[in-house]
Amino acid sequence: MNKRYAYFDILKFFLIFGVVFGHILENYIQNPFFKSIYMFIYTFHMPLFVFITGFFAKSNKGGGLRYFILFIIFQAIHAFLNISIFSVKTNYSWIEILGFILSPSWTLWYIFCMPIWLLSLRFIKNINSKLIVLSILLAVLVGFIPYFNSVFSLNRLFYFYPFFLLGYKFGKDKDAFIQKINSMQKPHIIFFCVCVLVTVFLLLRYGLPSLPIYSFYGRESFSNLDDFAIGLLAFFLAFSCSFCIMIILPTNIKDSKHILSFNQIGKRTLSVYLLHSILLLFINKYLFLTCADQVLQLLIILCETIFIMLLSSLPFFNKIINSSYHLLS
Repeated sequence: MNKRYAYFDILKFFLIFGVVFGHILENYIQNPFFKSIYMFIYTFHMPLFVFITGFFAKSNKGGGLRYFILFIIFQAIHAFLNISIFSVKTNYSWIEILGFILSPSWTLWYIFCMPIWLLSLRFIKNINSKLIVLSILLAVLVGFIPYFNSVFSLNRLFYFYPFFLLGYKFGKDKDAFIQKINSMQKPHIIFFCVCVLVTVFLLLRYGLPSLPIYSFYGRESFSNLDDFAIGLLAFFLAFSCSFCIMIILPTNIKDSKHILSFNQIGKRTLSVYLLHSILLLFINKYLFLTCADQVLQLLIILCETIFIMLLSSLPFFNKIINSSYHLLS
């Protein structure tokens, strides 16, 4: 689209920051405080990211094919690195190699799901409340299908689909959506949203400290009703926190042209998303830093996050990603 909204670019920046920061935090979730931060980020960062993806999605054929090309390229890169450099094993069976192919590597589930989500738009004429409710039911109930999560991350395909559909629905009139958000940004509503977010964090920190870290991944199968209840809770928190984040972020943000500004990096989130996991593989193997002091450790994680985001968002890398993305243009 020709017109860009700095509001969404800034929002994408903070969400991709949460993605990178959260993936670094995975190394330290044995610490209860870090685990709480990690799970809090996961309540909203990918649901809201998928919502924005749907918001700017187009139902043209080329977009889905380009994402599929990106998936093939980076899936091959991840498989090569995991087998040749980062694995302690020296020999792999054909079954294990097939597992690398059939299971999207780490962050690539999103890139795999995108072509399917985009393709589905070609068969949907009207996104109404019935379709949204049906997609939510499917998102929750697929958890009862055994081993559904082990092939192509299919659980996530359905789990995040409602957020994509909602984004596409509201994206039909982008100006109206921005105006609606702006009209809701009153002091008492913003205060309420902040209270909701603080309450969710405190709930994860003190009320539900034993909640499994995978609760908000959207990929796990349900073995009993307790798992189902956790899945419903995760879905509710995802909607609630995502809504609050959108209300809190100001809509009257000016568009900065500096290449390292928040909104400019927000325009290059695809580059950051694809490259940061590769950089993290090398950092975790060769530059892994840990210390006993919790505050200092948090500062180290923040510095790593900033370094990875600045490096992976450089225009040079973004140009390469776009060249691959537009291969079929």
